[in-house]
Order: sequence, then structure tokens, then C-alpha cells
Amino acid sequence: MTATGWAYPIWLWPWRGPDDPSIPWDHAHAHVLDERARAVKRAAVACFGSQLRPGPDGQTEILPPEVLVHFDSASEVVFRSPLARGAPLARFDELYAAAGGDPWETRTSWYERRRRAALLACLPRERYRHAAEPGCGTGTLTAELAARCDRLDASDFAEAATRQARSATAGLPGVTVARRALPAAAALPGGIDLAVLSEVLYYLSDGDLAATVDRLAEALEPGGDLVLAHWSGDWPADAPRDAAATHRVLLDDPRFTPLVEHRDDGFLLHVLRRR
Repeated sequence: MTATGWAYPIWLWPWRGPDDPSIPWDHAHAHVLDERARAVKRAAVACFGSQLRPGPDGQTEILPPEVLVHFDSASEVVFRSPLARGAPLARFDELYAAAGGDPWETRTSWYERRRRAALLACLPRERYRHAAEPGCGTGTLTAELAARCDRLDASDFAEAATRQARSATAGLPGVTVARRALPAAAALPGGIDLAVLSEVLYYLSDGDLAATVDRLAEALEPGGDLVLAHWSGDWPADAPRDAAATHRVLLDDPRFTPLVEHRDDGFLLHVLRRR
């Protein structure tokens, strides 16, 4: 499941313009070639003489000069092929079973500490009545959110994660931690005025993401806030989409109004309000 698929375009360049809406530029990746690599590629192309010369009856060559020019560029552009399904739930059990039980170093890494601080600073209200945090992981953010909420229902699929989250929030009033997976309704109880989804939505299949968005619209009371925060670096290997594509689903949904946006080379963060 951790393998990444890439598509190599051959006829795209001569047959399409860069502004063609069918080209998935958000999936594109450029691999820069040094001069040695370019020379090797030219030599390889030259080996296929039958593709470079007119056919025996005068047919146009398969690879005319206007096509070959694209193969002589200083970079190769490939397109990531998204997974057809979401990350398997068992994968998260495997991750938490290794790496000391904290595969994303949530307690120690500067990225995690900085993202938590930014997320909490972006909450529009000082205090919330009832919040939900699906995909709570080790509970590091959960413990900090608890100080802003009268009641907080946190959940995660991985049993090792829920154990750690319970330990991290032990003794904090109003906090419960359960083993649940999106898009289950229990992960987003009705009548909440805050939902926090951090580093979780891009792992869902398209169907599960759509169901989760519908559940968010049902569970959040009008005027309730939704926080989305996801890593904006390289596309996670197990994810069907990246942070930008994931957030776009919510940003394009008329049931939510964007309030806050933060973008940098580390993470993408949005706060939306239920209409």
C-alpha cells in the first residue's frame, strides 16, 4: 500500500496545450535531468529508428521532430496516479506498533508543535460547548483542545493510539476517547459546535470523504466551526489525495463558509463555519 504510482505522458505534449483543463497539474511532478541523463535519453531514443523515420510506403514518422523536442527537455514531468481506495485501517495499527508508538513524533517534532499552536490560535472562539476530534492519534492535540472545550469527544481507529490518547487526557474534565473510524456517525456526534480534523481526511476514499462531509454538515450546529489541518509537503504514500485537494472538497461545499486560511510549506489550515 505504500507504493506510489506514476503516469508518464507521451502524447500529452503534442496533443494538448498547457491550459487544457483535462491535464491534472495538481498531480504533476517535475524530475530535473542533468546533462548526462539527457545524453543517455537521447541515445536511447535514437535506438528506435523505426519510430523516427518515415514508413516504408512514405507514412509520416511516428515520432516527428515536434514530438521529439519534448523528450529533449531538461526535466521529466510525471503525474501521480491516486489510489482508488483509502488507506487500509490496518495500516495505522502497523504504524503505531512500530516507531515507539508515535509514528509521526507528535510529542516532539517542531512541525507537530507548530501546527498545534497555529491551529489553536486560529480557533475563532475562546471556548466551545461540545467538540469532536476524529483521528486524534496519541492525544497530544486533544489535551490542548480540552482546555478550550466543556466537552470533547476524541476518537481514533488504531487501538494503540486510543490507549495513548486516554493516557494523555486522563483526569481532564469532559474528555472521552473511543475507538472509531470515519465516516461512522459516532465519530462526529450531533449537536457539536466544533470539529477538528487534523492529518486524517486525506487518507479517506472518495466515498468515505463524501460521507464524512455530509456527516459534518449534519453534526455541526449552525454557526459551528470546522478546523482542517493537513501536511502540505510530499503527498502521503497511503493517501488518495493531497492536502490541497482534500480541503478543496470542503471549501467548495456551500454548506460551509471559509473564515481562516493558512498556507505554508509545512501545512495547510482552514477554519470553516457551518451556515
